Amino acid sequence: MHPLVVAQERSFAGKQLRNGVFYIGWLGETPESDDLTFTERALTAGATLLPLMAQLPVRRVITGYYDSTPDHRPIFGGIQGLDGFYLATGFSGHGFMLAPAVGEIMAGLISGAGIDPLVREFSLQRFAAGTANEGLQI
Repeated sequence: MHPLVVAQERSFAGKQLRNGVFYIGWLGETPESDDLTFTERALTAGATLLPLMAQLPVRRVITGYYDSTPDHRPIFGGIQGLDGFYLATGFSGHGFMLAPAVGEIMAGLISGAGIDPLVREFSLQRFAAGTANEGLQI
């Protein structure tokens, strides 16, 4: 499964590593979901795509934070009142893929070269203005 299978309609994401290990996730997680619920739902959803997944032994459950903003878009830019403090956060798992572009954007901001007008839509201020609308997600 190269590189990652995402079945939004099944709330499933999964990937198999070269050594055969599967990393799976259930995308319908809520704050009330415990590890057992998460594991059962991920395996059940995965088995709808790969029936053999229903028989996989679970060796380990790993949890972590999945940073996401209310509109599911990242935040770029400075913070009013905190000169020299810049944000590049909220990528919800896409940060590594976007790192080269994010590095260029942040270098421009920090060096004073400015910011592309399109990137301005990713400022923290969009939440204060109440105009943060959820748009296209990839």
